[in-house]
Amino acid sequence: MKTDVFIAGGGVGGLTLAAKLASRGVHVTVAEQLKKESPIYKGELLQPKTLAILERLGVIDEIEGCGHPIDQLRFQEIHRITGGPPEEINLTELNYSRVASLYDHALMVPHEKTKSILRNKGASFKEYFHYFSGARFLGFENGMAKIKQKKEITYIEAKVYIGAEGRSSPTRDAMNVKVERKDYNHHFLTVTIPRPENFTKGKIITTSSCFLGLFPLPDNEV
Repeated sequence: MKTDVFIAGGGVGGLTLAAKLASRGVHVTVAEQLKKESPIYKGELLQPKTLAILERLGVIDEIEGCGHPIDQLRFQEIHRITGGPPEEINLTELNYSRVASLYDHALMVPHEKTKSILRNKGASFKEYFHYFSGARFLGFENGMAKIKQKKEITYIEAKVYIGAEGRSSPTRDAMNVKVERKDYNHHFLTVTIPRPENFTKGKIITTSSCFLGLFPLPDNEV
């Protein structure tokens, strides 16, 4: 199979690039290892610059239609007191209206919803957008990308090869590109719970050793 651009990884970044290329008449092939929605939590907060990119791609109305706008983030620093209520040390407010952007807010959107919208946008350019679901990138062979979908092996010859798999990149490994990796002993517990209707701002509560981030989602969830 021949294509102009091969992208390993069908996440938000890979799909955004693929949809943009297809809209410009570039043949692009995306290989995504997952067959269905990811069980792993991914970031949901879209910043103003990202919203501007999505607007140029022509999907901003759909994205905003399924998201919750956040125009302010509040950073509350507290000191925990054993046996008593916490002591508030400082409160800082970040207003998105101060950001040099056409958009004066961020947007909380379920990650898989963003992916679905981008994938559908790419598919609207069916002559140029090609998507392999459940396809694992195995490396390069004879100058071509090698992918495995179920038990079938496919070789893809492209003018440009792009790795969009994220932190652990098989494409980078296959190209023998070395990076200096730093691991941090931080652990995050992420849950989605109901929220009061009047809780509409983003809030981060911090202590000297931990923090709690509260980011409102659509449907009165946080």
